[in-house]
Amino acid sequence: MESQQTDVDGRHQTPPRAAWKTILFGFKGRIRRATFWGNFGIIWAVIMVAAVLAYNLAGGDPPNTFLLLWIPMFIAICWVGLATQVKRWHDLDMSGWMVLINIIPYLGALIALVWLGCAKGTDGPNTYGPGPVAWAAAPDRPETRV
Repeated sequence: MESQQTDVDGRHQTPPRAAWKTILFGFKGRIRRATFWGNFGIIWAVIMVAAVLAYNLAGGDPPNTFLLLWIPMFIAICWVGLATQVKRWHDLDMSGWMVLINIIPYLGALIALVWLGCAKGTDGPNTYGPGPVAWAAAPDRPETRV
């Protein structure tokens, strides 16, 4: 169980650092559309920076060195992308295996992006856990849940 901090109003608050580790790397739970779009933007920014960094560190020429540097970064980026999508599918009360829709060339990724980014999640608890809550929401105060 994570330790909790208390804010000035006396409400319990989960430390954002622990929450972001769970959001970015964990496959359990649910996230809202706003979190999905935030992660999507961060992932694309990291991809661009990582590609430029790997290219520059490789000297811009030798493709083997570039691949050697790019592959570990690519694996980490894929992990975060999959974790984000799985939790978003969970918010829609669907199995995380729905990420396999991305296998369909072009159309699959577009369907996933539109569905995950636009569809409203399940209100309240569902098969995959309680609804996503704001940082300041207290577990013992359901009226503060978002």
